[in-house]
Amino acid sequence: MTAQKGILATATTLTIAATIAAASPFEAEADNRSRTEVNTMTTTLNTTWDKTFPLSEKVIHEKVSYPNRYGITIAADMYKPADFDGSGSYAALIVGTPYGGVKEQGAGIYAQAMAERGFIAIAFDESYNGESGGTPRRVSSPDIFVEDFSAGVDFLGTRPFVDRERIGVIGICGSGAFALTAAQVDPRIKAVATASMYDMSHMIRKGWMDSMTDAQRAQNLRQLAYQRWEDFEAGTPALTPAFPNEPAGSIPPGLDPITSEFFEYYAMQRGHHPRAIAAFTQVSSMAFTNFRLNSDLASISPRPILFIMGENAHSRYFTEDAYELAAEPKELYVVPGARHIDLYDRLDMIPFDKLEAFFSRYLAANRGMAISRAESRGEMDGPADWFSGEVKIEMLATTELPSRLGAANVSFSAGARTAWHTHPLGQTLIITEGTGWVQREGGPIEIVRPGDVVRFAPQEKHWHGASATEAMSHIAIQEALDGKAVDWLEHVTDEQYLRN
Repeated sequence: MTAQKGILATATTLTIAATIAAASPFEAEADNRSRTEVNTMTTTLNTTWDKTFPLSEKVIHEKVSYPNRYGITIAADMYKPADFDGSGSYAALIVGTPYGGVKEQGAGIYAQAMAERGFIAIAFDESYNGESGGTPRRVSSPDIFVEDFSAGVDFLGTRPFVDRERIGVIGICGSGAFALTAAQVDPRIKAVATASMYDMSHMIRKGWMDSMTDAQRAQNLRQLAYQRWEDFEAGTPALTPAFPNEPAGSIPPGLDPITSEFFEYYAMQRGHHPRAIAAFTQVSSMAFTNFRLNSDLASISPRPILFIMGENAHSRYFTEDAYELAAEPKELYVVPGARHIDLYDRLDMIPFDKLEAFFSRYLAANRGMAISRAESRGEMDGPADWFSGEVKIEMLATTELPSRLGAANVSFSAGARTAWHTHPLGQTLIITEGTGWVQREGGPIEIVRPGDVVRFAPQEKHWHGASATEAMSHIAIQEALDGKAVDWLEHVTDEQYLRN
């Protein structure tokens, strides 16, 4: 199997990292240990500091463990602020690992950083992986991995120093979809943030960028079904190819960009950890084909979701799709220049100030006045499905019940515009810069300038944007109805736009 075919097919392997490892010189090593790793289980928690990052002087760290509803013991690292008061009542966060990773890597970085900012935070290993319990080892289960987030809520909500009404979750990479799916059915989760999200059920069921055909899927399932017989006869399930036990000194030549990126993190000194070989039992992927994550994201509303993705992340389409499916209040935050793995560990790129502002607002003990500082907000590119030309969007206010109001600052380059669209409760535009054009269906194109205020009626089909020769910015204000603030329609053609 070539690296490219492995990424596109995602057939007999379970993660991108495991798929690309099949094209690496470590495939033989993985095969040799695949049936011994699966029965090797940690029975005690490591008490020495074995993270990929240094311990901060601003936190108190301790190892904890607790059961999930299947009776599997979950191992976690708990981080508390250095000035922790046992009689206090803190907001708390549960942080999931990148898919194939362990709590000693990115999840721990996030948990420690949020504890520095005053939260109680735990980073945990998923069932069957890392230091958590469960046999056979290295099983991947969408149902149980979702359950592990709720088990974290069970644990934190019974700590005397945690306010059980102020618990949120952070999911990184694959755990982003697990966190969202847990929130769909667990209303105790009051706020959700994802970073570099992967939807592994979508990935495994449809392939990279939805490239898998029905025939390929059927063949994959047939191979996996026969693998079950092999596993049964062997007494242990075989693993997907794994990254090396020791960090590599360089990236093997000939790997495609996605392969190289994961290798850089998991297989080299940057993020290597001996318990994070990014391998799972081969037959685990059958469950992901059956079990669809993120199936009802709109139901999370009115609880808020913050989606974070890198500007240059190969995985950004997972986040963009989820953002579109989610209901208000929601926000999409794009980190300039960041790749997928940069949001695992790059302290200069992970937007901790944004995460702090988000959770401080939505997990506040007494919700009152809140200030959104300019430096805590970011811009996102206007999605191509909704806009033509170069458009930047800065979210100013997200819908928060009982209010239904949302607002954004939208900047259009010359010639850029929205698609045709409607708003269930109407929309107001405040022109702040430049010269723009607006039009309702059946009406003429109108010119707007700074200081002008435009009001569109509920369900009125319209578009707006910059003029052909000058950029324009406006503040857009709209209300959501049943969690939805806009219905996007067809694009405005060049002929329609230049009719003026």
